[in-house]
Parts: sequence; C-alpha cells; structure tokens
Amino acid sequence: MVSSQTVTREQPESEARPGSPAPTASQVARFLEETSLVAVLDHSGRAGNSFFLTVFDQHPQVLCCPLVHYLYSYILTELGDAREYDTSRVRWFVQERSYHRLVFQDVSQESGALIHKIGGDPAAAVDREHLRRTFDDLLGDRQTISRRELVLLPYLAYAVALGRRPEDVRYVMVSDAVSLREESVCSAFSGRVVEAMVADFSQARLISLVRDPRATFASPRHQFVNSLGNMYGIKLGNALRRMAQLLRRDLDPDSCCVYLYWLMYISQASRTVYRKKRSHAEQFLTVRNEDLNTRFVETLDGICDWLGVETLDCWSDEGYEPTMLGQPWAGMGAYNSRYQPNVHGPLRNDPDEVSRKVTGPNEYVTRRWRTRLNAREIELIERLFREEIVDLGYEILHDDPSRSDLRCFLRTALLPFEGELPSLRWLRAGLGLGLREFADRCFYAAVLPPYYVASRLILMDLMLRKRFFAGVEPWVHS
Repeated sequence: MVSSQTVTREQPESEARPGSPAPTASQVARFLEETSLVAVLDHSGRAGNSFFLTVFDQHPQVLCCPLVHYLYSYILTELGDAREYDTSRVRWFVQERSYHRLVFQDVSQESGALIHKIGGDPAAAVDREHLRRTFDDLLGDRQTISRRELVLLPYLAYAVALGRRPEDVRYVMVSDAVSLREESVCSAFSGRVVEAMVADFSQARLISLVRDPRATFASPRHQFVNSLGNMYGIKLGNALRRMAQLLRRDLDPDSCCVYLYWLMYISQASRTVYRKKRSHAEQFLTVRNEDLNTRFVETLDGICDWLGVETLDCWSDEGYEPTMLGQPWAGMGAYNSRYQPNVHGPLRNDPDEVSRKVTGPNEYVTRRWRTRLNAREIELIERLFREEIVDLGYEILHDDPSRSDLRCFLRTALLPFEGELPSLRWLRAGLGLGLREFADRCFYAAVLPPYYVASRLILMDLMLRKRFFAGVEPWVHS
C-alpha cells in the first residue's frame, strides 16, 4: 500500500478554471486502462454518501462529481446487465437519464430545482458546452462501447471541462445503493451492482458507508412521513388501494407504511452488504458516518492510505466546508427543509439556522436520533439490528436479550411510532393549508385503526419468524 501524503491545497475559488484542451489519444488510452473505481455504497440510504462525495469534490487524484448518484443502479436498470452497449443509447443515457444530466444539460428550472434540493448551486461554473463536445469526441463514431468505458468517459469529459489534469486521476468515485428499483424489500436483494463493479474494475475499491441503525431508521422515517403527509400515505380516494398494498406486503418508499418499509429496506440492504463483504473481503473498507463526523481528518487519513492517494491540507476537524462543483454545499439531510421542504408535516424539521451549521463534520448529526426516536423505538431497532449494532461498535441502550421476541414486540411496537398518530396540532394546522389538506388529515385520522392493526400483525409475523437478518451470520466486520 502506498502511504498517503499531505498536499497543500487551498479551498477552491468561486470561479471554475477554463476547460482543458481535448485529451490526446494517449491520455484517453491511459485513462481508460489505468483509472480504477472507488464505489461508496451507502446500504442504508441515509449514511451520508453525498457528504462523502463533497469531501472529495476537489481531490486531484480521486475524480468525482457530487451531483452524480446511483450510477451503476441506473445503468443496470436502464440499459441492462451487459458488458457492451449501443453508443447512441449511451449518449441518451448519460445526457438525458442518469444523474450526469445535471452537469451535461444546461440548467433548466427543473434541473436547477433538483440541484438546489441536494445542496448544490445551480450557478456553479461548469463549461457544459465544452463538456458535451468533449464527450461526443470521446465516443467518436464507434457503434458500441464497453460498460467500463461508459463509466469512465463521462468523468474524463467532466475533468476536461473543469480544467483538471486527466493524467493525475487514479480513481473515479461513484456513489450507489446495493438495491435495484425493481427489487422488493420482502425478498433478498441480488447485489448485482457490486458484481457489475467488480467485473468492470477488478481492483475496484468498495467503501461500505455505515451509520448507527437507529439513526438510519430515524432519518428516512422523518423524511417520508413528512413527504407523504402521514405514516401510510393515505389521502381521500386512495385508502382501499393503500390497504391492499399493505396486506400484499407490496411495500415501496412512496406509499404504504413508512416505518415498515424502512425497517425491511435497511434489513435487506445490510444483509446484502455483509454477503458481498464475505465474497469480496479484500476490496471492502467499512467507514462509519460517525467517525467521518467526529474524527474527520483521522478517518480521511486512513481512507487515503487505503487508496494510496494524497490527503488534502484543506481538510480540517473544525470549520471545514464541503463543496459541490467547487461551491459551498448546503447539505441534504432528511431534517433539512431545503431537501425535505414539507415544514407542515407530522414531524418537525431542524430549524434553518441549525441545518446551515451542520453541513460539515460535526457531532450533532451523530446524536440527533436520540431526540427523534422514543425509547420504545430504540429498543425495537436494537432487537431487530442487534448483530449489526454490536458488530459496528455501537452501544446497546435498552434491549434486553433475555426477553423473547414476542415480549419485545409487545413492549415496543403496540404503541404508536413517532409521526403515526395524528395530533390535534397537526389537524388544526391543516386548516391553514386549505380545505383539501384539512380533509385529507381528518380522513387519515378516521381510517387509521385498520392500517395500524394490519401493520402490527405484519411486523409481529416478521419478528417471530426471524425474517429480519435471517441468514447473515456470521457477522464479519472488515
């Protein structure tokens, strides 16, 4: 392993450098042959993959675009699991369908709103015309290109548009999930994303970005209860459809029992990551979100040493400001009203002044879950995710292993989850949002009981039949 070295680099200036000349044939060949992959796999969905990418936004040897997420997931879903693709489809995919579109296309009202939502500045200086022209030249007149080239060439064009030196780049860094959109949380995830990465890059570096499962649950529960309007996504006109989904266990993130979906998603995703860690042990590094926030420089030193790249002088434990395309990043946490804008939902967002202060490394985001979960929820999650909590070095607060699963269920799950029971404050607030919103909230309160009972019966069945984390032992932390 090459030791990391510290290199002095100031924080980026507000203006992007002019684009570099078109790369030579030898530069392109070297880039395609020698550049490897760093994949940041956030198996929980809320472990801080965006923050991780922004930290490497300006790294000369690790090329990443913090606007681009789920690259392999989109490739496999939109283009299929193949080693080569039609070039015309590739051009469409990169510029129109993947997250690359946010830097390839001129900023529109729609894309600008998405960039703003995920904490970026739509006005960040990128020579998009130069980027598109370079990418078209790189594709040339070939009829097909390999999947490895599909991954690398947009990043090479991006580097050229930003005025970066392609010969300095050792890795491209992508962010992804271990699930695919069509995979159900009620059955095992395939992990095809990891297998595709390793097939394309035999020396790929896979970073398992993890977070305390209690914080992991609290975050998407907060986000989706507010974005859907209530725990079950119920509105006038959809109650029967939502109940049918629940009874079929047809769970998805945009409808039908937020708490149950995310307990199942986190479980299946974690099982998949642990399975892949066993089969590709030498290529995985586990990074805890909490360490990245509370031991920032020390953790990055270890990551860079593992990658064999430089550390940056601008990285600091205090006052460090992450960037997205060279501009200060505004964060995209579930409690941030910029990312999850429903400030009138059942659960309250962080105040804006707090959200603005916690975009860089900080302890607050590692402890926030303790005020967002009640003691019963903490105990339930500790029972369901005990093996992972212990394996990753987190503290068990409430769960008593001497209690049976049935007793744990009766102690923790019969009473409401946070955000599930409609409060008088929430109902009254609906009056100020219009008659339809008020009617939807009253309707939710009226029809909640059968959903409440049905979801508890499903949760009890899952717990007692050991459907959470079945088949993951032995737990191996790498």
